[in-house]
Amino acid sequence: MADKKVKVVGTIPANCRCDVLYGKDGKPKVKFSYTSKSPHKDALSQNYLGPIFLFLLMAWAVFLAGYYLVNYIDGKSEPSFCNVYSDEYHWFNPNNFSQRTDIVYGYNFTCNNGNYYIEWQRGSEPGTLPGFTMNQIKNVGGSQWYYMWVMTKPLRWIGGSLIVLILVNMVLVRIFIKMKWYQHWIPRWNAKGNLNKKYWKFRKEEVDNNMVEIPRFGNVMLEYKTHGDFSTQLERIKIREHQWYKYNYKKKKTYGKKKVDAYKWYARFYFKQKPKDGWLEVIYR
Repeated sequence: MADKKVKVVGTIPANCRCDVLYGKDGKPKVKFSYTSKSPHKDALSQNYLGPIFLFLLMAWAVFLAGYYLVNYIDGKSEPSFCNVYSDEYHWFNPNNFSQRTDIVYGYNFTCNNGNYYIEWQRGSEPGTLPGFTMNQIKNVGGSQWYYMWVMTKPLRWIGGSLIVLILVNMVLVRIFIKMKWYQHWIPRWNAKGNLNKKYWKFRKEEVDNNMVEIPRFGNVMLEYKTHGDFSTQLERIKIREHQWYKYNYKKKKTYGKKKVDAYKWYARFYFKQKPKDGWLEVIYR
């Protein structure tokens, strides 16, 4: 009887408590409830790092790959047709090995694809001339602080891009979370999108006080199937979040507010009587 199926869809895509009650006809009744008085806020926080953000990151990665192919692989970024000039007070003699700097400030290379500074690499043999590499900048007079600013440009660009992606993601989540298609789709995505699930088969020997328990899971998905007496004796299922108080062992008392973890859950299967045969299979995440 416990194998009969019903479909119940919630309207707030957030982790929630669940009670499944089996009547005499074996048809389950499902009831949802939430861990706080602000389930909409919980839904936002639980969906900000969800699949929408993942899709945005993937789209951004594809864009960067295409940009790199267009602007670098084809050789357009290689400098040519360069004019060189320098500031008098930054004159540098490459034979002067006492010079203790790697970047020659004041040397400006104006090329077909932008401006560059040169970075000297000292020769390994005494008397050999150092070679140099060219790093692209915009010419603003050779300020050391500016060179440092330019050299950190990739990190700043990546950080800025992430901030933009996060803001766009937050806006999209706030819009989609109110739409029925998203409310129906996101639980299925969370359940089916990850292959790392757990499985267990409860036998009659594991039933204690007419109950078996999954002590910890993420409340992302729970599939169960009963066989034999486990089916006829199943009475209800209870899914709850982990809760606790802080405890002062010396003073032998609790303190602070009750802690609620909306990402750690347990599931308990209650039976009218201890099953005599059969088993209960569960797949969960």
